[in-house]
Amino acid sequence: MTKAQQVFEAMMRAKGHTDFSNTKGRYNVPALQTRWNYFLMGWEMRGVQ
Repeated sequence: MTKAQQVFEAMMRAKGHTDFSNTKGRYNVPALQTRWNYFLMGWEMRGVQ
């Protein structure tokens, strides 16, 4: 698990999510997968200026 995933899952746990099951690198809960996509995009772009 990457650092980004650890941070993301900790944030989502705080919001009440409990199902972090995934298949082939994608979360099984569609809403969680969508949030992960946007979170990861922000995570990767945080140093871009």
